[in-house]
Amino acid sequence: MLNHHKALASAILVTMSSGIAGVAAMTSGAPAATPGAVIVSLAHSQSTTASGSYSSRHGGASTTTTTAAAPTATVGVTSPVGSGTVAVDSGGTTTAGGTTTATGTVSSSSSPSPTTGTVAVGTTSGTSTAGTSTSGSATFSASQLAVPVLGDILRKVPAASVPDVSKLLSSLSSADLAVIGQLLGAVPPANLPLVGNLLSVLPAGSVPSVAGVLTGSPAAGLPPVGQLLSVVPVGNLTNVGKLLSVLPAGAVPNLSQVLGTLSPAQIQTLAQVLTTLPTADLPILGQLLTGSSLTSLVNSVLSPGTGLLSGLLGGGLLGGSTSTSGQLSLGTTGLSSTGIPIVSTLLTSMPASSLTLVGTVLSAVPTTQVPLLGRALGGIPATGLPIFRQVLGAIPAANLPVVGQMFVSMSGSAGASTSVPALGKVLTGLPVNSLPVLGTLLKTVPTSSLPVVSQLLAILPVG
Repeated sequence: MLNHHKALASAILVTMSSGIAGVAAMTSGAPAATPGAVIVSLAHSQSTTASGSYSSRHGGASTTTTTAAAPTATVGVTSPVGSGTVAVDSGGTTTAGGTTTATGTVSSSSSPSPTTGTVAVGTTSGTSTAGTSTSGSATFSASQLAVPVLGDILRKVPAASVPDVSKLLSSLSSADLAVIGQLLGAVPPANLPLVGNLLSVLPAGSVPSVAGVLTGSPAAGLPPVGQLLSVVPVGNLTNVGKLLSVLPAGAVPNLSQVLGTLSPAQIQTLAQVLTTLPTADLPILGQLLTGSSLTSLVNSVLSPGTGLLSGLLGGGLLGGSTSTSGQLSLGTTGLSSTGIPIVSTLLTSMPASSLTLVGTVLSAVPTTQVPLLGRALGGIPATGLPIFRQVLGAIPAANLPVVGQMFVSMSGSAGASTSVPALGKVLTGLPVNSLPVLGTLLKTVPTSSLPVVSQLLAILPVG
Protein backbone atom coordinates (compact mmCIF):
# COMPACT_ATOMS: atom_id res chain seq x y z
CA MET A 1 0.00 0.00 0.00
CA LEU A 2 2.79 2.44 0.84
CA ASN A 3 4.56 1.74 -2.41
CA HIS A 4 1.35 2.39 -4.32
CA HIS A 5 0.92 5.85 -2.79
CA LYS A 6 4.52 6.75 -3.58
CA ALA A 7 3.96 5.78 -7.20
CA LEU A 8 0.81 7.88 -7.31
CA ALA A 9 2.65 10.95 -5.98
CA SER A 10 5.38 10.51 -8.57
CA ALA A 11 2.82 10.36 -11.34
CA ILE A 12 1.22 13.58 -10.13
CA LEU A 13 4.60 15.35 -10.12
CA VAL A 14 5.42 14.17 -13.64
CA THR A 15 2.04 15.36 -14.92
CA MET A 16 2.55 18.86 -13.43
CA SER A 17 6.02 19.13 -14.92
CA SER A 18 4.77 18.08 -18.33
CA GLY A 19 2.02 20.75 -18.33
CA ILE A 20 4.35 23.56 -17.32
CA ALA A 21 6.94 22.55 -19.89
CA GLY A 22 4.29 22.54 -22.62
CA VAL A 23 3.15 25.99 -21.74
CA ALA A 24 6.72 27.24 -21.73
CA ALA A 25 7.25 25.76 -25.16
CA MET A 26 4.18 27.52 -26.54
CA THR A 27 5.13 30.91 -25.12
CA SER A 28 8.78 30.69 -26.15
CA GLY A 29 7.81 30.00 -29.75
CA ALA A 30 5.57 33.13 -30.03
CA PRO A 31 6.88 36.15 -31.98
CA ALA A 32 8.47 38.79 -29.81
CA ALA A 33 6.26 41.55 -31.23
CA THR A 34 3.02 39.80 -30.20
CA PRO A 35 1.70 41.63 -27.15
CA GLY A 36 0.07 39.73 -24.36
CA ALA A 37 0.29 38.14 -21.03
CA VAL A 38 0.27 34.43 -20.69
CA ILE A 39 -1.42 32.77 -17.80
CA VAL A 40 -1.09 29.08 -17.52
CA SER A 41 -3.36 27.17 -15.24
CA LEU A 42 -2.70 23.57 -14.72
CA ALA A 43 -5.37 21.70 -12.93
CA HIS A 44 -4.84 18.06 -12.27
CA SER A 45 -7.11 15.70 -10.39
CA GLN A 46 -7.06 12.00 -10.09
CA SER A 47 -8.85 9.31 -8.29
CA THR A 48 -7.26 6.05 -7.26
CA THR A 49 -9.16 2.99 -6.06
CA ALA A 50 -7.53 -0.14 -4.64
CA SER A 51 -9.20 -3.35 -3.58
CA GLY A 52 -8.04 -6.53 -2.01
CA SER A 53 -7.20 -5.34 1.53
CA TYR A 54 -8.02 -7.88 4.25
CA SER A 55 -8.73 -7.24 7.89
CA SER A 56 -7.87 -10.17 10.14
CA ARG A 57 -9.66 -8.54 13.02
CA HIS A 58 -13.04 -8.61 11.39
CA GLY A 59 -12.27 -11.57 9.10
CA GLY A 60 -13.92 -9.92 6.13
CA ALA A 61 -12.99 -8.02 2.99
CA SER A 62 -13.12 -4.22 2.95
CA THR A 63 -12.79 -1.45 0.30
CA THR A 64 -10.77 1.77 0.74
CA THR A 65 -11.10 4.82 -1.52
CA THR A 66 -8.44 7.55 -1.64
CA THR A 67 -8.97 10.82 -3.42
CA ALA A 68 -6.15 13.28 -4.05
CA ALA A 69 -6.57 16.81 -5.47
CA ALA A 70 -3.95 17.78 -7.98
CA PRO A 71 -2.03 21.02 -7.47
CA THR A 72 -2.49 24.03 -9.65
CA ALA A 73 0.35 25.97 -11.33
CA THR A 74 0.18 29.51 -12.82
CA VAL A 75 2.76 31.18 -15.11
CA GLY A 76 2.54 34.88 -16.10
CA VAL A 77 4.39 36.60 -18.96
CA THR A 78 4.08 40.26 -19.81
CA SER A 79 5.18 41.72 -23.15
CA PRO A 80 6.27 45.34 -23.53
CA VAL A 81 3.71 46.34 -26.12
CA GLY A 82 -0.01 45.69 -26.32
CA SER A 83 -1.94 43.16 -24.28
CA GLY A 84 -3.05 39.57 -24.67
CA THR A 85 -4.09 36.41 -22.74
CA VAL A 86 -3.19 32.79 -23.17
CA ALA A 87 -5.06 30.33 -20.95
CA VAL A 88 -4.18 26.69 -20.68
CA ASP A 89 -6.29 24.33 -18.73
CA SER A 90 -5.09 20.82 -18.21
CA GLY A 91 -6.78 18.03 -16.43
CA GLY A 92 -5.84 14.42 -16.13
CA THR A 93 -6.85 11.23 -14.47
CA THR A 94 -4.41 8.67 -13.34
CA THR A 95 -5.43 5.18 -12.72
CA ALA A 96 -3.54 2.39 -11.14
CA GLY A 97 -2.23 1.42 -14.52
CA GLY A 98 -0.56 4.90 -14.87
CA THR A 99 -2.57 6.30 -17.79
CA THR A 100 -2.84 10.11 -18.00
CA THR A 101 -5.11 12.15 -20.26
CA ALA A 102 -4.65 15.94 -20.72
CA THR A 103 -6.64 18.56 -22.60
CA GLY A 104 -5.73 22.20 -23.29
CA THR A 105 -7.15 25.37 -24.84
CA VAL A 106 -5.13 28.41 -26.06
CA SER A 107 -6.74 31.75 -26.82
CA SER A 108 -4.91 34.94 -27.86
CA SER A 109 -5.99 38.51 -28.51
CA SER A 110 -3.90 41.53 -29.38
CA SER A 111 -4.91 45.22 -29.54
CA PRO A 112 -1.86 47.36 -30.20
CA SER A 113 -2.28 50.95 -29.11
CA PRO A 114 -2.37 53.28 -32.17
CA THR A 115 -0.04 56.24 -32.44
CA THR A 116 -1.25 59.51 -34.00
CA GLY A 117 0.56 62.75 -34.98
CA THR A 118 -0.50 66.17 -36.24
CA VAL A 119 1.81 68.75 -37.81
CA ALA A 120 0.72 72.39 -38.00
CA VAL A 121 2.70 74.62 -40.34
CA GLY A 122 3.25 78.22 -39.33
CA THR A 123 5.38 80.99 -40.69
CA THR A 124 7.66 81.74 -37.79
CA SER A 125 7.14 78.65 -35.63
CA GLY A 126 5.42 75.30 -35.83
CA THR A 127 3.81 72.94 -33.38
CA SER A 128 3.48 69.20 -33.60
CA THR A 129 2.01 66.65 -31.27
CA ALA A 130 4.50 64.24 -32.77
CA GLY A 131 7.40 66.52 -31.86
CA THR A 132 7.92 67.99 -35.35
CA SER A 133 8.25 71.76 -36.06
CA THR A 134 8.03 73.09 -39.59
CA SER A 135 8.39 76.71 -40.75
CA GLY A 136 5.96 78.06 -43.35
CA SER A 137 8.81 80.03 -44.91
CA ALA A 138 9.91 76.82 -46.57
CA THR A 139 7.18 77.45 -49.11
CA PHE A 140 9.11 80.44 -50.51
CA SER A 141 12.38 80.09 -52.33
CA ALA A 142 15.66 81.12 -50.82
CA SER A 143 16.05 83.90 -53.37
CA GLN A 144 12.63 85.32 -52.49
CA LEU A 145 13.40 85.26 -48.78
CA ALA A 146 16.75 86.96 -49.46
CA VAL A 147 15.15 90.09 -50.94
CA PRO A 148 15.62 92.96 -48.46
CA VAL A 149 12.43 94.00 -46.66
CA LEU A 150 10.29 91.67 -48.79
CA GLY A 151 11.91 88.57 -47.32
CA ASP A 152 11.20 89.70 -43.78
CA ILE A 153 7.56 90.29 -44.65
CA LEU A 154 7.25 86.89 -46.34
CA ARG A 155 8.30 85.22 -43.10
CA LYS A 156 5.26 86.78 -41.45
CA VAL A 157 2.73 85.57 -44.01
CA PRO A 158 -0.03 83.53 -42.32
CA ALA A 159 -0.10 79.88 -43.33
CA ALA A 160 -3.51 80.32 -44.95
CA SER A 161 -2.15 83.03 -47.26
CA VAL A 162 1.10 81.31 -48.21
CA PRO A 163 -0.27 79.57 -51.35
CA ASP A 164 -1.76 82.80 -52.72
CA VAL A 165 1.37 84.83 -52.05
CA SER A 166 3.58 82.13 -53.52
CA LYS A 167 1.49 82.04 -56.69
CA LEU A 168 1.77 85.80 -57.13
CA LEU A 169 5.52 85.76 -56.53
CA SER A 170 6.02 83.03 -59.12
CA SER A 171 4.90 85.37 -61.90
CA LEU A 172 7.42 88.08 -61.01
CA SER A 173 11.10 88.21 -61.89
CA SER A 174 13.94 88.69 -59.43
CA ALA A 175 14.29 92.30 -60.63
CA ASP A 176 10.60 92.85 -59.97
CA LEU A 177 10.91 91.46 -56.45
CA ALA A 178 13.93 93.64 -55.71
CA VAL A 179 12.13 96.87 -56.59
CA ILE A 180 9.02 95.70 -54.71
CA GLY A 181 11.23 95.28 -51.65
CA GLN A 182 12.51 98.83 -52.14
CA LEU A 183 8.96 100.13 -52.40
CA LEU A 184 7.94 98.30 -49.22
CA GLY A 185 10.86 99.89 -47.44
CA ALA A 186 10.09 103.42 -48.70
CA VAL A 187 6.30 103.59 -48.41
CA PRO A 188 4.71 103.51 -44.95
CA PRO A 189 2.29 100.58 -44.54
CA ALA A 190 -0.65 102.96 -44.14
CA ASN A 191 0.02 104.40 -47.61
CA LEU A 192 0.45 101.12 -49.48
CA PRO A 193 -3.29 100.85 -50.29
CA LEU A 194 -2.95 104.09 -52.28
CA VAL A 195 -0.17 102.52 -54.34
CA GLY A 196 -2.06 99.27 -54.80
CA ASN A 197 -5.16 101.11 -55.97
CA LEU A 198 -3.16 103.13 -58.51
CA LEU A 199 -1.44 100.04 -59.91
CA SER A 200 -4.81 98.36 -60.38
CA VAL A 201 -6.36 101.24 -62.38
CA LEU A 202 -3.40 102.91 -64.09
CA PRO A 203 -3.90 102.76 -67.89
CA ALA A 204 -1.13 100.88 -69.66
CA GLY A 205 -0.59 103.77 -72.06
CA SER A 206 -0.01 106.19 -69.20
CA VAL A 207 2.59 104.10 -67.36
CA PRO A 208 5.65 105.50 -69.22
CA SER A 209 4.62 109.13 -68.74
CA VAL A 210 3.81 108.64 -65.06
CA ALA A 211 7.12 106.86 -64.52
CA GLY A 212 8.93 109.68 -66.31
CA VAL A 213 7.37 112.32 -64.06
CA LEU A 214 8.10 110.37 -60.87
CA THR A 215 11.73 109.71 -61.72
CA GLY A 216 12.59 112.84 -63.73
CA SER A 217 11.04 115.62 -61.66
CA PRO A 218 12.13 117.00 -58.29
CA ALA A 219 10.27 115.02 -55.65
CA ALA A 220 9.32 118.19 -53.80
CA GLY A 221 7.45 119.45 -56.86
CA LEU A 222 5.25 116.37 -57.24
CA PRO A 223 2.70 117.07 -54.45
CA PRO A 224 1.48 120.26 -56.23
CA VAL A 225 1.08 118.21 -59.39
CA GLY A 226 -1.10 115.78 -57.44
CA GLN A 227 -3.13 118.63 -56.00
CA LEU A 228 -3.73 120.01 -59.47
CA LEU A 229 -4.96 116.61 -60.61
CA SER A 230 -7.41 116.65 -57.73
CA VAL A 231 -8.97 120.06 -58.43
CA VAL A 232 -8.99 120.33 -62.22
CA PRO A 233 -11.93 118.54 -63.85
CA VAL A 234 -10.78 115.60 -65.94
CA GLY A 235 -12.39 117.13 -69.02
CA ASN A 236 -10.27 120.28 -68.67
CA LEU A 237 -7.06 118.49 -67.79
CA THR A 238 -6.23 117.82 -71.43
CA ASN A 239 -5.94 121.53 -72.25
CA VAL A 240 -3.74 122.13 -69.22
CA GLY A 241 -1.53 119.25 -70.29
CA LYS A 242 -1.28 120.49 -73.85
CA LEU A 243 -0.29 123.94 -72.64
CA LEU A 244 2.47 122.57 -70.44
CA SER A 245 3.69 120.45 -73.34
CA VAL A 246 4.26 123.47 -75.61
CA LEU A 247 4.80 126.35 -73.18
CA PRO A 248 8.17 127.97 -73.95
CA ALA A 249 10.58 128.11 -71.05
CA GLY A 250 10.78 131.90 -71.40
CA ALA A 251 7.03 132.25 -70.85
CA VAL A 252 6.94 130.29 -67.60
CA PRO A 253 8.10 133.05 -65.22
CA ASN A 254 5.82 135.61 -66.84
CA LEU A 255 2.80 133.33 -66.69
CA SER A 256 3.57 132.55 -63.07
CA GLN A 257 3.69 136.28 -62.35
CA VAL A 258 0.35 136.85 -64.07
CA LEU A 259 -1.23 134.08 -61.99
CA GLY A 260 0.10 135.71 -58.84
CA THR A 261 -1.06 139.18 -59.78
CA LEU A 262 -4.46 138.86 -61.40
CA SER A 263 -7.55 137.92 -59.48
CA PRO A 264 -9.47 134.80 -60.48
CA ALA A 265 -12.12 136.99 -62.12
CA GLN A 266 -9.49 138.85 -64.16
CA ILE A 267 -7.92 135.56 -65.22
CA GLN A 268 -11.31 134.35 -66.39
CA THR A 269 -11.74 137.54 -68.42
CA LEU A 270 -8.30 137.08 -69.98
CA ALA A 271 -9.10 133.45 -70.77
CA GLN A 272 -12.32 134.43 -72.49
CA VAL A 273 -10.58 137.11 -74.56
CA LEU A 274 -7.82 134.74 -75.67
CA THR A 275 -10.24 132.00 -76.69
CA THR A 276 -12.77 134.19 -78.49
CA LEU A 277 -10.58 136.78 -80.19
CA PRO A 278 -10.11 136.01 -83.89
CA THR A 279 -6.69 134.61 -84.66
CA ALA A 280 -5.84 137.56 -86.91
CA ASP A 281 -6.41 139.98 -84.05
CA LEU A 282 -4.03 138.26 -81.63
CA PRO A 283 -0.82 139.96 -82.90
CA ILE A 284 -2.53 143.34 -82.69
CA LEU A 285 -3.52 142.65 -79.10
CA GLY A 286 0.08 141.84 -78.31
CA GLN A 287 1.25 145.12 -79.78
CA LEU A 288 -1.37 147.00 -77.80
CA LEU A 289 -0.38 145.47 -74.49
CA THR A 290 3.37 145.99 -75.01
CA GLY A 291 3.19 149.51 -76.45
CA SER A 292 5.53 152.07 -74.96
CA SER A 293 2.72 154.59 -74.30
CA LEU A 294 0.42 152.19 -72.48
CA THR A 295 1.46 153.06 -68.94
CA SER A 296 1.12 156.81 -69.33
CA LEU A 297 -2.18 156.47 -71.07
CA VAL A 298 -3.63 154.16 -68.46
CA ASN A 299 -2.51 156.50 -65.71
CA SER A 300 -4.34 159.35 -67.34
CA VAL A 301 -7.32 160.44 -65.41
CA LEU A 302 -10.42 160.62 -67.53
CA SER A 303 -12.37 163.80 -67.15
CA PRO A 304 -16.05 163.40 -66.37
CA GLY A 305 -18.12 162.82 -69.43
CA THR A 306 -15.32 161.39 -71.48
CA GLY A 307 -15.20 157.78 -72.52
CA LEU A 308 -12.86 155.33 -70.83
CA LEU A 309 -11.12 154.22 -73.98
CA SER A 310 -10.72 157.83 -75.02
CA GLY A 311 -8.85 158.53 -71.84
CA LEU A 312 -6.69 155.42 -72.14
CA LEU A 313 -5.91 155.42 -75.81
CA GLY A 314 -6.45 159.05 -76.86
CA GLY A 315 -2.73 159.44 -77.32
CA GLY A 316 -2.98 157.39 -80.46
CA LEU A 317 -1.45 154.18 -79.14
CA LEU A 318 -3.28 152.25 -81.75
CA GLY A 319 -3.28 155.00 -84.30
CA GLY A 320 -7.04 155.24 -84.00
CA SER A 321 -9.25 158.26 -83.73
CA THR A 322 -11.96 159.33 -81.35
CA SER A 323 -15.56 159.71 -82.26
CA THR A 324 -17.66 162.82 -81.65
CA SER A 325 -18.66 161.28 -78.30
CA GLY A 326 -15.04 161.24 -77.14
CA GLN A 327 -14.60 157.45 -77.33
CA LEU A 328 -11.67 156.01 -79.23
CA SER A 329 -12.59 154.41 -82.50
CA LEU A 330 -10.63 151.15 -82.88
CA GLY A 331 -11.82 150.66 -86.41
CA THR A 332 -8.54 151.90 -87.86
CA THR A 333 -6.30 149.77 -85.65
CA GLY A 334 -6.60 146.71 -87.77
CA LEU A 335 -8.80 144.91 -85.27
CA SER A 336 -11.76 143.18 -86.76
CA SER A 337 -15.25 144.27 -85.93
CA THR A 338 -15.54 141.13 -83.84
CA GLY A 339 -12.31 141.82 -82.02
CA ILE A 340 -12.88 145.44 -81.05
CA PRO A 341 -15.44 144.82 -78.27
CA ILE A 342 -13.43 141.83 -77.03
CA VAL A 343 -10.28 143.89 -76.68
CA SER A 344 -12.26 146.69 -75.05
CA THR A 345 -13.46 144.25 -72.40
CA LEU A 346 -9.88 143.24 -71.57
CA LEU A 347 -8.58 146.81 -71.38
CA THR A 348 -11.24 147.82 -68.91
CA SER A 349 -10.85 144.78 -66.66
CA MET A 350 -7.41 145.44 -65.14
CA PRO A 351 -4.81 148.13 -64.54
CA ALA A 352 -2.07 148.90 -67.05
CA SER A 353 0.57 147.16 -64.97
CA SER A 354 -1.35 143.92 -65.20
CA LEU A 355 -1.95 144.42 -68.91
CA THR A 356 1.79 144.76 -69.38
CA LEU A 357 2.34 141.38 -67.68
CA VAL A 358 -0.23 139.82 -69.98
CA GLY A 359 1.56 141.37 -72.95
CA THR A 360 4.88 139.77 -71.92
CA VAL A 361 3.22 136.35 -71.83
CA LEU A 362 1.58 136.81 -75.22
CA SER A 363 4.86 137.91 -76.73
CA ALA A 364 6.59 134.71 -75.52
CA VAL A 365 3.88 132.31 -76.66
CA PRO A 366 3.52 131.47 -80.33
CA THR A 367 0.39 133.07 -81.75
CA THR A 368 -1.01 129.68 -82.69
CA GLN A 369 -0.81 128.59 -79.03
CA VAL A 370 -2.51 131.67 -77.55
CA PRO A 371 -6.04 130.21 -77.80
CA LEU A 372 -4.75 127.09 -76.04
CA LEU A 373 -3.45 129.30 -73.24
CA GLY A 374 -6.93 130.79 -72.91
CA ARG A 375 -8.62 127.39 -72.83
CA ALA A 376 -6.19 126.08 -70.21
CA LEU A 377 -6.61 129.07 -67.91
CA GLY A 378 -10.39 128.98 -68.35
CA GLY A 379 -10.52 125.31 -67.35
CA ILE A 380 -8.79 125.76 -64.00
CA PRO A 381 -11.11 126.51 -61.08
CA ALA A 382 -10.34 129.52 -58.90
CA THR A 383 -9.03 127.20 -56.17
CA GLY A 384 -6.66 125.59 -58.66
CA LEU A 385 -4.99 128.75 -59.96
CA PRO A 386 -2.59 129.11 -56.99
CA ILE A 387 -1.78 125.40 -57.30
CA PHE A 388 -1.07 125.78 -61.02
CA ARG A 389 1.34 128.56 -60.14
CA GLN A 390 3.06 126.27 -57.62
CA VAL A 391 3.52 123.66 -60.31
CA LEU A 392 5.16 126.22 -62.60
CA GLY A 393 7.55 127.15 -59.79
CA ALA A 394 8.29 123.67 -58.46
CA ILE A 395 8.81 121.80 -61.72
CA PRO A 396 11.71 122.92 -63.89
CA ALA A 397 10.62 124.33 -67.24
CA ALA A 398 12.45 121.49 -68.98
CA ASN A 399 10.29 118.95 -67.15
CA LEU A 400 6.93 120.65 -67.70
CA PRO A 401 6.39 118.98 -71.09
CA VAL A 402 6.70 115.56 -69.40
CA VAL A 403 4.09 116.58 -66.82
CA GLY A 404 1.89 117.89 -69.64
CA GLN A 405 2.15 114.62 -71.54
CA MET A 406 1.13 112.74 -68.40
CA PHE A 407 -1.92 114.98 -68.01
CA VAL A 408 -2.95 114.40 -71.61
CA SER A 409 -2.40 110.66 -71.40
CA MET A 410 -4.28 110.24 -68.15
CA SER A 411 -7.24 112.44 -69.05
CA GLY A 412 -7.69 110.86 -72.47
CA SER A 413 -7.69 107.25 -71.31
CA ALA A 414 -10.63 105.03 -70.53
CA GLY A 415 -11.42 105.13 -66.85
CA ALA A 416 -9.81 108.54 -66.41
CA SER A 417 -12.41 109.48 -63.82
CA THR A 418 -10.92 106.73 -61.62
CA SER A 419 -7.24 106.73 -62.51
CA VAL A 420 -6.67 110.51 -62.36
CA PRO A 421 -7.89 110.87 -58.75
CA ALA A 422 -5.92 107.73 -57.80
CA LEU A 423 -2.72 109.28 -59.14
CA GLY A 424 -3.49 112.54 -57.38
CA LYS A 425 -3.87 110.75 -54.04
CA VAL A 426 -0.56 108.96 -54.51
CA LEU A 427 1.32 112.16 -55.34
CA THR A 428 -0.11 113.98 -52.35
CA GLY A 429 -0.31 111.08 -49.86
CA LEU A 430 3.08 109.38 -50.13
CA PRO A 431 6.32 110.71 -48.64
CA VAL A 432 8.14 112.58 -51.40
CA ASN A 433 11.22 110.38 -51.09
CA SER A 434 9.15 107.30 -51.94
CA LEU A 435 7.77 108.69 -55.21
CA PRO A 436 10.95 108.09 -57.25
CA VAL A 437 10.95 104.49 -55.98
CA LEU A 438 7.42 104.07 -57.29
CA GLY A 439 8.57 105.51 -60.60
CA THR A 440 11.39 102.95 -60.74
CA LEU A 441 8.88 100.18 -60.11
CA LEU A 442 6.75 101.42 -63.02
CA LYS A 443 9.82 101.34 -65.25
CA THR A 444 10.99 97.90 -64.07
CA VAL A 445 7.88 95.76 -63.72
CA PRO A 446 6.09 94.89 -66.97
CA THR A 447 2.83 96.74 -67.37
CA SER A 448 0.92 93.46 -67.50
CA SER A 449 2.29 92.54 -64.05
CA LEU A 450 1.26 95.73 -62.26
CA PRO A 451 -2.11 94.25 -61.22
CA VAL A 452 -0.18 91.32 -59.72
CA VAL A 453 1.88 93.72 -57.63
CA SER A 454 -1.35 95.41 -56.58
CA GLN A 455 -2.77 92.09 -55.36
CA LEU A 456 0.49 91.26 -53.59
CA LEU A 457 0.51 94.54 -51.68
CA ALA A 458 -3.06 93.89 -50.59
CA ILE A 459 -2.37 90.54 -48.88
CA LEU A 460 1.14 90.99 -47.48
CA PRO A 461 1.18 91.47 -43.70
CA VAL A 462 2.86 94.86 -43.80
CA GLY A 463 1.03 96.44 -40.87
